[in-house]
Amino acid sequence: MDLRTGAVATVVDVPFQMGHIQANAYVPGEILYCHETGGDAPQRMWITRSDGTGNRPLYKETPDEWVTHEAWVDKDHVYFVIMAHELRLRTKPTGLVAINVRTDEVRVLGQVDVKGTVRGGTVWSTARASGTATGRRMASGPSATPSPGISISSTCPPARSHFSRPATRTRRTTRTRPSAPTAGRS
Repeated sequence: MDLRTGAVATVVDVPFQMGHIQANAYVPGEILYCHETGGDAPQRMWITRSDGTGNRPLYKETPDEWVTHEAWVDKDHVYFVIMAHELRLRTKPTGLVAINVRTDEVRVLGQVDVKGTVRGGTVWSTARASGTATGRRMASGPSATPSPGISISSTCPPARSHFSRPATRTRRTTRTRPSAPTAGRS
């Protein structure tokens, strides 16, 4: 949709339900979208231009991968999650992954050891990737992950991302009470 004129045009027609449509905030006209199934799509992530050119799969999946939760993190990178909540999905690296949309270079940024049975939740199924306009990147795994509170963050290129357990911070706020009205003033 053209926000100035209100005109609506089709960008691409696809034979599946499209979802999670995201404009690249850093590169005008670049769009990320997914094949939305409510489950495991055969090819989840797609990228195109706003004029419909360059439409292609982003990160070509294999049957033993379950890709989800994709998000732009800077002008060249999309973070996403490869889940390992089923034994059939544990044949390849899983976890938080970065792909360079220009070169298709893929890096696994964080991986949870899933030896044995994971009880009480799923592995990376609820992790979310996000990015900021400053180029800082962050992803966090909520309490459903095997190690509650673990976050993966980076202020450097995806190749040098690091793990950190956030410190507990206490925020103290000093409030000033308004002074009581003084009696007897005229």
